[in-house]
Amino acid sequence: MTEAELKQKLDRLILKSLDLIEAVLEEKKCLEVSLRDGFFLISKARYSMGSKSVGTLQLPTEDGRDVEATVNVGDRETSAEEGGVKYRDFFVVGSNGDGGDSTSNGLRRRGANKESVDGGTKPKEGIVFDKKTDPLKWFGVLVPQALRDSQRVFHENIDSICKIASLQSHLEAVRKEYQRISGELKDKMES
Repeated sequence: MTEAELKQKLDRLILKSLDLIEAVLEEKKCLEVSLRDGFFLISKARYSMGSKSVGTLQLPTEDGRDVEATVNVGDRETSAEEGGVKYRDFFVVGSNGDGGDSTSNGLRRRGANKESVDGGTKPKEGIVFDKKTDPLKWFGVLVPQALRDSQRVFHENIDSICKIASLQSHLEAVRKEYQRISGELKDKMES
């Protein structure tokens, strides 16, 4: 490549990085507003239920309760259209936020781990079903709507967080490409 072509490529990379910085800042601003709303809803729930009912004491600890992720995030290597810069793209793989015992086709299993013995029901021993527990159940059976709304807001923010992570990864890849090309240009100018 000639010096002029390298300089044009550097200019395109600078413009691309400015666009990416603008997109990251815009997404972070939207995320900040949404997170503020989610925390405000948690504070409303805490006010209505009492400060002892919504707090860190309800979170699972070493007492044996297992915590499973309700949303999974994956990543893949992606190449940008212009310049061929490769970066990591983050996305939501699956959401298990139903909180119930469901089978793969969407039907619920009710009482599947119980066996009728002499007219009564007795749990079967040795059979363990993979349950996805709803984190709202940590705070009681009848939780206020504000707590449910805050959970919904935080679940919606996961997509935004994945987008921010992808944009930052793309920005880092553009920065590395810029450094590589500027080093190449510097070598051409010295020789």
